[in-house]
Amino acid sequence: MLAQAANFAVAYLDLNHFKPFNDIYGYSKGDAVLQMLAEIIQQQAIGTEHFIGHIGGDDFVLITASELAESLCQQILAQFAAKIPAYYAYDDAQKGGITALNRSGESCFYPLLSLAIGIATPDPQLCISHHDVAAISTAAKCEAKKLGGNAFSIYYRDVVGQIAILFCHWLDHLLLELG
Repeated sequence: MLAQAANFAVAYLDLNHFKPFNDIYGYSKGDAVLQMLAEIIQQQAIGTEHFIGHIGGDDFVLITASELAESLCQQILAQFAAKIPAYYAYDDAQKGGITALNRSGESCFYPLLSLAIGIATPDPQLCISHHDVAAISTAAKCEAKKLGGNAFSIYYRDVVGQIAILFCHWLDHLLLELG
């Protein structure tokens, strides 16, 4: 798509509070949630030209036409929010979440799993490779996670913003090479 200078969007999907869910309910239940999310993404993208990928863990990517991204992501969020309570014990679903230890070992309340989606529309004139697209998509996902709950954030094709992200990406790469 970059080589063709095509307009496209990358939706980076990430679950909020997945680790505590796995800690309480176990990996098989966590895997079932991941499978459910993958099925939702596939169902919503049917009939469109798209690419769906599982990046790893609880991260997924959906690459689609720019004009379809927002409505697809709204549908994915709605389906996920409707289905996720069924993956919890009745009492936890009624409470709206679970109590689990955080990374510091302290007891903490975590709301029901939710989905953060960052949507990026990379500029093919600025992005040299898929690494640049990944950097912009990651920035979009980080913005969506700041919103909390089932939410998406759209990172529109902002030349100044993309140049800043790409510069930081390039600088990180250079520093890694220099050791």
